[in-house]
Amino acid sequence: MANVGTLLIAGFALLQPLLAASSVTLSGPPGPVRLGRPVTVTVSISPAPAADTATLTVDGTFAGTAVLANGQASLTLGSLAAGAHVVAASAPEGAASLPLTVTPIVRTGGFRPASALAASLTSGRAIAADFNNDGNADLAIGRKVFLGNGDGTFAAGIEIPGAREVLAAADFNRDGYTDLVTDEGILLGNGDGTFAAALALNGSARGATALLTGDFNGHGNADLAGIVSGQLRIWFGNGDGTFAAYSVVRSSAVTNLIAMDFNGDGRTDLTLIEGDSVVLLLNDGNGGFAASAISVPGASELASGDLNGDGFPDLAVTSAEGVSVLLNQGNGSFRPAVKYAANGAHPLIADADGDGKADVLLAGNMIGMLRGNGDGTLQPWADLAVPPASRPVAMAAADFDGDGRLDLALEYCCSSAGIHLGADASSNPTINGALQPAEAGLSYSDAAFSAAGGTPPYTFSGAAPPGLSVNSTGTVSGTPTSAGNYSTAVTVTDAAKKTASATYPLTVYPKLTINATNLSATLGQPF
Repeated sequence: MANVGTLLIAGFALLQPLLAASSVTLSGPPGPVRLGRPVTVTVSISPAPAADTATLTVDGTFAGTAVLANGQASLTLGSLAAGAHVVAASAPEGAASLPLTVTPIVRTGGFRPASALAASLTSGRAIAADFNNDGNADLAIGRKVFLGNGDGTFAAGIEIPGAREVLAAADFNRDGYTDLVTDEGILLGNGDGTFAAALALNGSARGATALLTGDFNGHGNADLAGIVSGQLRIWFGNGDGTFAAYSVVRSSAVTNLIAMDFNGDGRTDLTLIEGDSVVLLLNDGNGGFAASAISVPGASELASGDLNGDGFPDLAVTSAEGVSVLLNQGNGSFRPAVKYAANGAHPLIADADGDGKADVLLAGNMIGMLRGNGDGTLQPWADLAVPPASRPVAMAAADFDGDGRLDLALEYCCSSAGIHLGADASSNPTINGALQPAEAGLSYSDAAFSAAGGTPPYTFSGAAPPGLSVNSTGTVSGTPTSAGNYSTAVTVTDAAKKTASATYPLTVYPKLTINATNLSATLGQPF
């Protein structure tokens, strides 16, 4: 049965009995949601209004606006962090809320070697979203969209018309489809992975180094916040894919930007880097912001997420010295920074090992993480995977193959990308198989062995009886030279360089020979 939350609004029914009460219903996936999978919810209003919209929030933070047709609309929220969440919908007829639980897969974390995604990309952000409404995580990188097949592979890239660089994604015209924003303008999604020509932002975003979405003035429309020429600019959305002229919130030296509700008031706030300070901008609900600064010398990049499980987003700030963690006190202030040694950039806070605790991931010469303890502290740096190309310039996370594990998409400087699928690095591989008997002097081939666990792909090696060998795929072949009872030692090595070994018996029988001789018999007599 679907998970459903309902609120009945009597309205004027007490005063006017002839008017039917309105029922606002919010439904979602039945049971727990797997970590890393997009979450789609449906808003229903009965009786159906002639035309209406509903605003959705997740844990009090604006998530999008759904346009109802025949009293119903669906909206994909993207993937949510492990843990309990509350999705809420509000419409003129009333409101409803829906509890959701995202369950992790317990493992120690690890990523398979990258599979190439594409070449000839322009440098840009890596954005994971569902662009064709099929429930699979897709990717936008540079100026191409790659539609996911749900198994970790992707269709060929679709060139985005008129785009220089994809920077963010949201539903800007409230039609239930994910749109894109580039530094040239807004590209409205058609719901099938293609996009209409760009609606210009009058050149006001050209050269933007960051663009984020959120409802910054409480009107229920997706707005934009971006960094252009060192300025923090805000564009308020009109709900139809167009925007008002921008206003300047911070005037100079602004780098890096994230948007979250940092003080739990249901409004989308902003955090940015300005020189050696991390600046928190608390939203007043009308498009204005109150600023406070935290000194973090050498701050270069930001990430946000709940590292101590208190429901408030914390900060991870990278610098040349590693990563500084600032724990949110829930009132618009942060505890003093705690530094951790680390190697990399492009921080991401996510549950990489599926234990329900947020970790800090970085991409540099190695992909690695500082595993979260769930109380805001982190374990020492651990390498997870080796990028196959030059320096990563962007990273996105989602469940691209539908196995409930977090996967990573990386863009490399300056024209290629790769997908690192999550793997269970907690276990060594195991060998399965048995050997069929052989006969001396006769050709022999037995695809005897397979492997499981660990991190695919696997490579086999081993010592076989005289005349036979074990190849890399686990096949024993050749021509045995001597009869006897032998032991064949086999080793499998996985992509994480973990190994397992086992010994299997192999009997080689002597070659069967038939000696011909002259035989005689008497008709009618026993022989």
